[in-house]
Amino acid sequence: MGKFWAFAVATVLAALFIGGWMMLNATPQGDEEKDNQVLGRDEKNGLQLILDSTTVKRGVEALGYKVVNNRGDTVVLGEMYTVQHMVDGSWVTPEWMRERVFISIAYTLGPGESLSRVIELPEDIEPGRYRVIKEVIVERVGSPDEKIELVAYFTVEE
Repeated sequence: MGKFWAFAVATVLAALFIGGWMMLNATPQGDEEKDNQVLGRDEKNGLQLILDSTTVKRGVEALGYKVVNNRGDTVVLGEMYTVQHMVDGSWVTPEWMRERVFISIAYTLGPGESLSRVIELPEDIEPGRYRVIKEVIVERVGSPDEKIELVAYFTVEE
């Protein structure tokens, strides 16, 4: 009977360890998902995404943003971005965003340079919590390019 209990205890401890590890590595939902990001701005690996405003009134059809390159590398980005809406605790890409078409262009930002652009919003956008996702590519000579996803949050009010 001693071997059985030793096996049972070892199995329970392993399950608790794995379960605890999985909880620590789970992706949180909602506001906690921001990973210490400040509303309206994100900074990763020397790159910044800065929104002109953290709150937008319904009916406003544009929100400005700026990408800043504080790295020692050149980065490349295009016009494309994604806007997602928080619905019932999950991020959802609205229909108007899925239908958006972007021109295919590449902007190059050297170290210390920035680029300002505009996010187009529909006049009848639903009030709530939103996030902007912008992908930036770090060009590397002699090694693979690195994709960095910047995320900034904003709110739409009536």
